[in-house]
Amino acid sequence: MGVLVLLALLFGLRRGEALGLMWSSFDADARTLRVTHAVKRIKNRSQRHDTDENRDQ
Repeated sequence: MGVLVLLALLFGLRRGEALGLMWSSFDADARTLRVTHAVKRIKNRSQRHDTDENRDQ
């Protein structure tokens, strides 16, 4: 199973949130994942934007 799909399932991420993840979103020492960006499709084009909420797991 792909890492992105696994993360989405484990953390309950929406598709756009999972696609917006970056390496800076992970903090291995604190064991946290911060969702700060999401990808949204508008008229067959992808656009990255900041999210309004952050989830720490």
